Amino acid sequence: MTAAKISNASGPAFRTLFLCSGRFPAILLLIALLWPARGFCDLYVEFLIDRSGSMWASSSQDKVPKIVQVAEAVKRVANKLPPDVAMGLRVYPPPAKGAAGRDPGLQIPIDKEKREEFLEAIEASRLNPRGRGSLREQIERAFQDFPAGKDTKLLIVICDGADPGGVSFCEKALGAARPQGLRFYIISLNVERPSDRDELDCLSRQMDGKSIHLSSSDSLASTLLPIARMAHKDEAARQRRVAEERRRIEELLSKTRLKVEIHNTLDPFFADSIQIDQCLLDGKEVPLQTPLKLKQGEGLLLFDRAMAEGSHQLALRYLKWKDGKAVPSVEGILDVRVEEGKTTHVQCFPRGALFHWEFTFKTQTK
Repeated sequence: MTAAKISNASGPAFRTLFLCSGRFPAILLLIALLWPARGFCDLYVEFLIDRSGSMWASSSQDKVPKIVQVAEAVKRVANKLPPDVAMGLRVYPPPAKGAAGRDPGLQIPIDKEKREEFLEAIEASRLNPRGRGSLREQIERAFQDFPAGKDTKLLIVICDGADPGGVSFCEKALGAARPQGLRFYIISLNVERPSDRDELDCLSRQMDGKSIHLSSSDSLASTLLPIARMAHKDEAARQRRVAEERRRIEELLSKTRLKVEIHNTLDPFFADSIQIDQCLLDGKEVPLQTPLKLKQGEGLLLFDRAMAEGSHQLALRYLKWKDGKAVPSVEGILDVRVEEGKTTHVQCFPRGALFHWEFTFKTQTK
C-alpha cells in the first residue's frame, strides 16, 4: 500500500503516514457468514406432485383431470413469483429412468436459473400419471434437494391420496430430519376417505406444517399463490434482518480498533533522526513501504486498523541515526488488549537505557 502523507496544521511538524489500513480478516469472515451469498431473497420452493394413475380422474365439475389442474395452477404460481425464487420439481411414483446420475423422481433440481425448464416440465403430458408410489420415500428424498442453511425452504405436496408406503404416518415418523428453515404444506385434491385425510394430517403435524383439503369447487391456484407469496415476503424480511445484523457487526468491529503512533522525542544531541526498522503484529510483519525517518518532534501513524477483540502483541524496532551512523534498538514488545467497540491507542517513544536504546509505550482506550 502506498504511504500517504498528511501535514499537521498546528504545533510542531507532525507527519502522519498511513502504512496499514484495512480490516482484520476475522471481520470479513463474520460478515461472510451473515451475509447471504446467493441473492437478495433466497427462497427455495419445491413441488412434490402425485402422478399416480388416479390423477387422470376429474375432481371438478368441468371434468378437467386433476393432473391438468395441477399443471395449470403450478405454472400460474411460477409465473407470479419473482425470478429470484429458486424452484424445483419432484414427482411420485418416479419414472422408470431419470437423467444420467440423477434420482428419477427429481425432475427439475431447485434452481433460480431453470425457471423456463421448470415451466416446460409442468405439463400434464410430461407428468404422465401411472401406477402408485410411496409419498414417504419421496418426502425423505426431497429433504436432500434443498441446500443447507437458514434460507426459507418451501415444500408443497399436491396429491389425491395418502400413499404412506405401507406404514402409517400416524404410527411412524419420517426417518430423515427435515432441513432447517423448511415450511411444509400438503394440498389434497378431492380426498373423500377420512382415513386418507387423517394420514395426511398426521404427516403435516409431524412436519410442523399444514394440510389443506380441497374440494371440487376450490381453486388450487388461489390456494398455492398466497402460500408462496407469504414465504417470499418472510424470506425477504429475514434477509433484511440479516443485512441489518451484518451492518451492526461491521460497525461494531470497525470501532474495535488498534491505533499505533510513533513519536521521536529524542534530543538532537543523541539522534539526528530515528528510522522504523521493523513492526510485527501478533508475530506477522507489517510491511514498511518506505524508509520511515523521523526528525526530533516528528511523529507518524504506523497503522489504524480494525482488530478482533482480545490480546495482541506489538513488537517494534528502530535505528537511531547520528552523524550518518545507525545504532539499532532492542525490540520493544507490548502486549495490548483490544476491547470490543473501543479504540486502543498506543503511543511509542524511543528512549535510552544502559548500553542500549529501546521503546517506551503509552496506552489509552476510549
